[in-house]
Amino acid sequence: MNLTLKRPSLAQLARYLVGIVVVSTGATLGIKSQLGAAPYDALLATITDHTGMPFWASAWLLQAVWIAWISREGGRFDIGTLLHSLSFGPIMSVMLGMVPEPTSTLMSVLYLAAAVTGIAFGLWLYLGAKFVAGMVDTLFETLVDRHGWHPGAVRTLFDLACVAIAWIGSGPVGIGTVVLALGVGPLLSALDAGLLRPATWRGIPLGRPEPVHLELVDTTEYRILDPH
Repeated sequence: MNLTLKRPSLAQLARYLVGIVVVSTGATLGIKSQLGAAPYDALLATITDHTGMPFWASAWLLQAVWIAWISREGGRFDIGTLLHSLSFGPIMSVMLGMVPEPTSTLMSVLYLAAAVTGIAFGLWLYLGAKFVAGMVDTLFETLVDRHGWHPGAVRTLFDLACVAIAWIGSGPVGIGTVVLALGVGPLLSALDAGLLRPATWRGIPLGRPEPVHLELVDTTEYRILDPH
């Protein structure tokens, strides 16, 4: 682990912190919607329900698993990634205690719509700050670099594994899980280009491709002919 931390500008830090809160709010609404949480959040909620641990403890437990996996694969991460990944659990623990349960189908649908929008917009904010990546994203990058796996395949298998474990454990899996899994990426991609390195979020291509600049080179040879 690299103990150095890139120092962001005030604007970067503000954007990053707002993004963290917005993503946490969206993820919380997905869990509370009663229609199904996002795959990773569904896994966290299932672990919390079955172990009796606080939500933040479940989140930190999984972070320890990802750290061990990254280390085993020879990957590296910095202190910023660690602090970033540990921030979501406590924030969401507080929010889960504050956000009321939906009292109607319409309210559940509104929660789900806000979850998709909030997660995508929050990711756009903090990824756009361009100074820290998440632990899961670092794990994906490590697996792709070490084994040559396709980023989209890694993300899909990861999400399917999360959903399968949550479903077996009677976690919050439903139509909302599918909506969140398929809806966040395209919405995030439509928001802006040039986010974090690489230009993907968990294997989803983001933004517009970089323009290709072509330079016209004149290869015509000019020779001075001797009149004599």
